[in-house]
Amino acid sequence: MADHNRPEELRPRRDPSGPPRLPDGDRVHPEYPPDINPPTARQKLVTALIVVVVVTAIVIGAFR
Repeated sequence: MADHNRPEELRPRRDPSGPPRLPDGDRVHPEYPPDINPPTARQKLVTALIVVVVVTAIVIGAFR
């Protein structure tokens, strides 16, 4: 049934502070999470080496 056939007092009122209407269903696309590969062994090794160097530098700086 179309709203234009119903009396004005029976039509639902839209809340002006509510969320905006969504576009038609054919234009709404779901948002998928990004396809991120887990870190490789080499990346983990490089990260661990960087952490060790930074921690060593902080310890040496603290003892001087």
